[in-house]
Amino acid sequence: MRLILLFGFLLLMCSSGFSQDRILLTNGEVLMGKVDIRVSRIRDRAKLNRAEVTLSEIDTIFLESGEVYKPKRVTYYFELGRSEEYRDVILKEVLKGPANLYSYSGVEFNFVLEVNERTIALQSLPEGTNLETMRGFKEDISILLGSCVSEERVKKLRLTRDKFLSIVNEYNECKDSSYVPLVSPEKKDHILVYELSAGIHAAQHSLAAPFFRFNSSRPVKVGDINQENVSTIGWVVNFSFQKNLFNSKNLFFYSAVALRKFSFQVTSEDVNSGLSNFEFIEGNYLLGLHYQKEVFDKLSLGVSSGLLAWTTKIQDNVFYNSGRYPVIPDYSAKLSGVGLFAQGGFYYELNTKTSLFTNVRGNFRNGNNLFSQDPVRIETSTYQNDDALQDLFTVMVGVRLNTFRTNY
Repeated sequence: MRLILLFGFLLLMCSSGFSQDRILLTNGEVLMGKVDIRVSRIRDRAKLNRAEVTLSEIDTIFLESGEVYKPKRVTYYFELGRSEEYRDVILKEVLKGPANLYSYSGVEFNFVLEVNERTIALQSLPEGTNLETMRGFKEDISILLGSCVSEERVKKLRLTRDKFLSIVNEYNECKDSSYVPLVSPEKKDHILVYELSAGIHAAQHSLAAPFFRFNSSRPVKVGDINQENVSTIGWVVNFSFQKNLFNSKNLFFYSAVALRKFSFQVTSEDVNSGLSNFEFIEGNYLLGLHYQKEVFDKLSLGVSSGLLAWTTKIQDNVFYNSGRYPVIPDYSAKLSGVGLFAQGGFYYELNTKTSLFTNVRGNFRNGNNLFSQDPVRIETSTYQNDDALQDLFTVMVGVRLNTFRTNY
């Protein structure tokens, strides 16, 4: 039993020894134990088992977690002093190759690039800064990475980890065909979609209103207009903007604005009367989700649904033939409401960026009576008008333009 316990203890000691942190010194010696790395604006420190090790003696630090650190002398822009400074810092290795990329957890800068033994901090310098050896990080990268990375790529570069991963990997692959990156940026496919379409819509309209003629100094009611479910066809134009969600190529955030016009012929029992059309201009504002999936080669099915907000402006009114007394007074109203929309259609891909499409949309309002909140009256009379509008369907054809931003 004692032999088994002794064997287990020795096995535990061996395994714990192999899993310790290690410091490789410049003279080739390896120190093992618990490494503690501290960074600060004054001085970075590395301790092994609580005893400080001079940075100039350290070649590489290997942590048990697999992270690799290297002490480097870095030139950087010191914002507090508004000056160019250099000091020895402890950097975490991110990429290793013809160009090395390091990250730094200190305050003044976060990334360091090393090419041909030249080490620079990647920082944005204030305009007008005049330092001896430092330039804006884009200028430095252009000089260091040369023709392997296009000038256009560098111009669009930002101070982000994925951007630097992408551009340093590109340089290393250019210089070394056998290069295998330690890590690659997360691929983000941003797809922006613009749709412009036009078409027709069908709707039903009901109008109940008293009919007047002019007699002396007052209106005299001579009948009623009582139209129910009169159908019409109008025009619609629609603009939509979409963006993919969760890095998906099928699911999109959907937003759109549409302008529609309704026009209904109004008639009465009085054949001698001349009545103008009753017209509306309506704005639709849509927010929701769009899902698109290829069903055949170059042919996709798309469906959308979400919230609808609408605003209707009464553009024209119904007048009696003399024009002196309208059936509905000279009334300009902007009425609004909310509801839901649903649509579906087919998309035919002309190329990777352009498609033609056709779809059918249905709008579902929370109420049909346009005048329910504000009844319209004929001057001082007690007669009320009741006007209702019901959507049937909207059919549109248009063009869809895609903008891709890959590995963004």
